[in-house]
Amino acid sequence: MALKNHPFFNGLLGLIACHTPCRSPQSNGLVESFFGSFKRDYLSHQPWETLADARKLIPTWITHYNEVAPHSALPMSSPATFYQRSLTTSQTKTT
Repeated sequence: MALKNHPFFNGLLGLIACHTPCRSPQSNGLVESFFGSFKRDYLSHQPWETLADARKLIPTWITHYNEVAPHSALPMSSPATFYQRSLTTSQTKTT
């Protein structure tokens, strides 16, 4: 199945389309970046035979994206690592 058939693919996965306001590149950019990374790093490299298989793997992919995968916007840290560092830094400043 081609991933370009977004409405059909989204419906099978149980995803609901959410439209951002016109002329709001800040909010749309975040979504575009996430889905671009998701397609590039996960969907194109994972051998799945059915949409049910893909659906089962999505939570694992999202966990990897948030806890393991380095992000260039976060000095090549995962979001979880970046968040933990920010907590440590803020606690050091308050004590």
